[in-house]
Amino acid sequence: MYELLKKINMLKRTPRIGWLKSGINPNEAEDVAQHSFETATITLLLGDSLDMGIDSEKALKMAIIHDWAESVTGDFSKDLTDQIGEEMKEEIEEKVLKNLLEEEDKIPKRKEYLNLWHEYSKEKTKEARLVKIADKLSILIEANNLVKNGKSSRELKEIRKKTRDSLNPYVDDFPIFKDLLQNLDEDFSSTIG
Repeated sequence: MYELLKKINMLKRTPRIGWLKSGINPNEAEDVAQHSFETATITLLLGDSLDMGIDSEKALKMAIIHDWAESVTGDFSKDLTDQIGEEMKEEIEEKVLKNLLEEEDKIPKRKEYLNLWHEYSKEKTKEARLVKIADKLSILIEANNLVKNGKSSRELKEIRKKTRDSLNPYVDDFPIFKDLLQNLDEDFSSTIG
């Protein structure tokens, strides 16, 4: 298990590439571990706020493992994902995650973890969709905070806009997000004047 933990520890030193490409100083850029923690926190809070029969434990496990593969691959930029395709990105991440988990025969639930990651990547369940939303909300919140702190590159605003637009299809399935997104939009609008 120690070998897996050492690899996952690398997430604390793996910057989120989108922020770097937006001109954020590497010392100020969020790393993958910070993003994963925030995604898990959002998953917990939203899951507990919804009366939809969400399996919170399952959703939290998904949120925690959703970026484990990036401990080996690094963070895929949106540009790279667009070039190789979402399907190829998922194939690479799945192979890496399988290798990470199979190297360690002392991980008792490694098949469950892999199945949860696959369920997340394919958005097969309401728990998976909730974690996808939490993942995107984490990006949106970070973009808002960066802009509030004086960062305002074209790339940063584009990340924020694309992420915000990508959340629209989820509003009908999870009505609670309408108010949350409105609050985020108002916060962003007040920052940019």
